[in-house]
Amino acid sequence: MQKITIILTVLIAMTIKTNAQWVTLNSATNDTLFDVFFIDANNGFVLGANFKSTPVVNTLLETTNGGANWTSSSPAPLSMVFTDLNNGYWTGLDTIYKTTDGGTTVTAYPLGLGSTVIGFNI
Repeated sequence: MQKITIILTVLIAMTIKTNAQWVTLNSATNDTLFDVFFIDANNGFVLGANFKSTPVVNTLLETTNGGANWTSSSPAPLSMVFTDLNNGYWTGLDTIYKTTDGGTTVTAYPLGLGSTVIGFNI
């Protein structure tokens, strides 16, 4: 009987955990958003662009409360990856940037390619 109780408890917990729901959040921008990256349940980034402007202006939105509120940051990267709250990388025009303190200080790594790095993955 104890085995059945444990198995049933695990199955119920798995069922509850896998029934995640999508929720629509207001980003407070009319720009086209094309990349979402969350470090944890509260801290995340959204990348996008205003394709109606000339030249095109990139968009970076950041949340620290699970998407309830978004703040805009500039300059906006083309691609971004964070491995935790402190360590992250992003791309710009012919450059890859790195931070180890959540963006307080940033190290630039110019590529010397004369082109734009659109995306990468770690």
